[in-house]
Amino acid sequence: MLARLRVARPLSQLDVTAYHRSMDARDDHDKVRPIPLGDADVGVGDTAFVEDADGESPMRPWLPLSIALVALIIVVGSVAAFGALRFDDPPPSDEAAFTSDGAGEDGSTTTAPALNPRLDELLPGTTDRLTLIAQNEDGLWALLWDPSFREPKPLQLDVAFDEAINTAVASFDSGGRFLAVMTCIEGATVPCELFVGSPTNVGPEPDVRDTTSFLWHSSEVGRIAWLDGESPNATTLATGSVNPLSGRIEDVDQRFPVSERAALVRWDTEGFVLATPEGTLVLTGDGEPVWTHGGTAITATDMVVGIVENDGTWTLLDRTFGKAIESPALGSIDDSVVFIATSDAANLIGRLAHGRASGSGSDMSLTITGGSLRAPRILTIPQRFGPLGFTADAEYFLLTTADLGDIGFVDWRIGATRVAALPPGYSVIALDLG
Repeated sequence: MLARLRVARPLSQLDVTAYHRSMDARDDHDKVRPIPLGDADVGVGDTAFVEDADGESPMRPWLPLSIALVALIIVVGSVAAFGALRFDDPPPSDEAAFTSDGAGEDGSTTTAPALNPRLDELLPGTTDRLTLIAQNEDGLWALLWDPSFREPKPLQLDVAFDEAINTAVASFDSGGRFLAVMTCIEGATVPCELFVGSPTNVGPEPDVRDTTSFLWHSSEVGRIAWLDGESPNATTLATGSVNPLSGRIEDVDQRFPVSERAALVRWDTEGFVLATPEGTLVLTGDGEPVWTHGGTAITATDMVVGIVENDGTWTLLDRTFGKAIESPALGSIDDSVVFIATSDAANLIGRLAHGRASGSGSDMSLTITGGSLRAPRILTIPQRFGPLGFTADAEYFLLTTADLGDIGFVDWRIGATRVAALPPGYSVIALDLG
């Protein structure tokens, strides 16, 4: 989805003309000596070999490549020697890149207000639309941000939303094609309702009128599960599919009883992971128990389950057997604030922590490990940010500001964080880049 392409430019007509001009300027009795090319004769990206005024040989083209290769060997050797790649001082963003200078009638110089960067300038190489689901005092919105836009275009959703609704939760399916929104009213007879549809066409009628938890399938587009409280005697786990034409849930084909206060954590080809008052419960796709654990599941992939124990420590469990996995970088009782997220795209685990064990002072420490990484990536994150998790392709780890108004994209491979400023007044609850 994100790609970077570098293309070498062929020799231009200016290059050819300059070469012939240098060959014509000769003296029949003297040694042939080409006229040195000026800056105007060589375009950006061209390679020219010109003897200098003292007759010395030009710089060899392999020298910069050799220097870069030595630097790469040093970095790789450092990772192997110390076991982690730290980004304590990430590259700053250039705020002056989007300002413009002008001259007044009196000759004075002025600086115009800074322009918001386009999305493809903010996230170099992206060609996909960023869709954000947000709320404000007027309701729920889809904010559509195309790569060439400097700010997103708002489109209000038809989901009923007023001051009585104190919670709104939203998420995209695995393909980014469908959106589910759950709105809740504390103390109501029917606490939460679930709406599904396309990201720009959700509502106005709820698909499920009594639920407390929902979840999309990890890989099957349009497949959704929820806890249904409409049965008179028990809460049931139900699954269904979204009809792409009507946008409604159809083909409800699973119903088995679960705890009333359970929450769905994961649904994939292996089955379900649920957090219950008694701990973590792992089920097959048919609802048969696989294993249980006394800690509470917070996140999971098809390989691991992230558990918070009763004493506050973090544990990673093998998804198949429920056995603990050694991971010293993830989990400590000394951390006062901990968030853990997983990525299906690359089997990555991200941990954002603030406290004595994070080693980051007043800031937070973001650790990315797992997948094909030989060593964890450790980044320092300003405390004003809160976590959202990985993008679908795991290119970025997502953050929000304290008021949820801005989105931070952490390029964890190089340690850079880019912040997308949204129009004021919006609080983002879900997003999809694709």
